[in-house]
Amino acid sequence: MTVQAIAGLQIDRTDLRRGACPTLGRPMPTGDGLLARFRPEDCRLTLAQLRSVAQAAEAHGNGIIEVTARGSLQIRGLKPDTVAPLEQAVFEAAITPATGVMVEVPPLSGIDPGELIDARPIAEEVRRLAAAHEPFLVLAPKLAIIVDGGGRFHLDAVTADIRLTAIDEARFLLAVGGTSRSARNVAVIEREKAASAMLRVLEAIAAIGPTARGRDVDLAALDGLYDPAASDIATESDVQSFLGVQSLGLPYSVLPDISPLEGELPGGAEGGETPAETYTLGIALPYRQARATELVIFLDEIEIIGLSDIRLSPGHGLILTGLHRAEALRAEGAARRHGFWTSARQPRANISLCAGTSGCASAHFDTRAVAEEVARRAPALLDGSVALHLSGCPKGCAHPAPAALTITGTPSGYGLVVNGAASDAPAVYIAAKDLGIALDRLASRVAGAKEAGETARDCLARLGPAAIAAALTLA
Repeated sequence: MTVQAIAGLQIDRTDLRRGACPTLGRPMPTGDGLLARFRPEDCRLTLAQLRSVAQAAEAHGNGIIEVTARGSLQIRGLKPDTVAPLEQAVFEAAITPATGVMVEVPPLSGIDPGELIDARPIAEEVRRLAAAHEPFLVLAPKLAIIVDGGGRFHLDAVTADIRLTAIDEARFLLAVGGTSRSARNVAVIEREKAASAMLRVLEAIAAIGPTARGRDVDLAALDGLYDPAASDIATESDVQSFLGVQSLGLPYSVLPDISPLEGELPGGAEGGETPAETYTLGIALPYRQARATELVIFLDEIEIIGLSDIRLSPGHGLILTGLHRAEALRAEGAARRHGFWTSARQPRANISLCAGTSGCASAHFDTRAVAEEVARRAPALLDGSVALHLSGCPKGCAHPAPAALTITGTPSGYGLVVNGAASDAPAVYIAAKDLGIALDRLASRVAGAKEAGETARDCLARLGPAAIAAALTLA
């Protein structure tokens, strides 16, 4: 093991590699410098704490802050000599990063009136039992555990190695390896025995080896725990978007998609709510990332409203809690003015992009500017079926997996990859000055070729790289 001391901080260099899980003290090299990732112990932040994180990202990184798909914070563009100052800034903000085995709970655990069981105490017991286990449990760095008490913002669609899902007020379904739909059911577990049952599965995973995951567990080997009858139990619920203004006083009550003018609220916004009724505002970071300066300006603007806390949410978002209806609507208006997304009907949500030239020396173009150009000139591609990846270079940091369409930066322009990854050979090269024309042609080709009931993704797959390249070849 090679350990390098940086400003008094011991950083294990063996973990600074792709595939490892970066942390606050052990960042990971990326195309735009070191990337640090952390999650507060309870996934909650005060407004002042989030402001401090954003200011630290600007001071010690490249000013880009992200919320991951699993609800962790990422700071990009760090240098070896700024890792320790960032860590110090986080600690000075009274934020305690979670350590040990990662146990996730729904973002509104404890305040969601629809949840069957408060998942937080059980999650904490799992962490405690795992940390105290002897011998020490050696587990895969990215091993994920979910304890889901139900409610509107459940984690059914989030993949986990082990998951507990409440089926009533007294019992959980224990499953391994996948989402709620794809995981293999192990047994129905009483609430009081849930943490110890999960520890039993952790022991089985650790016994297989340090890279083992939940999918590797032999259920039959879980003697005394595995119940084949559990395979018939289904727990999957409808996915509820956390975005926008939502009432916690009424089940699944979502306000209409509105954009109030500054100083103006829809009819009845100042009244019509019961004193006990509270609201949340869910916002998503545009293209999964925010510029720290813009985030600080937004937080400064909403500081005057009442706010309990800010919760990190799976889906690259933040949930503001403890609001009255009028306050939530004002905050939503401010969020939209500052470029944050507050609607599940946002077509840009299917675009993945890296830091681009604004934050990475390896990038060849401004990824955010191109994303806006795609949304403006080729909206037919953003019907929700197409995963569009904008990569400033062939490394593909933002989306290593294949995508329906990938625009990759080159020294002289762009490469368009169809149904592949950023590192794959492009179907066609596009000069920098011709991107707009190429997008127009691509949108026109897809719109003209789509058959009845066909999505943009289906159409692209049917046309294939050769036909798309031919349509984009400029005379």
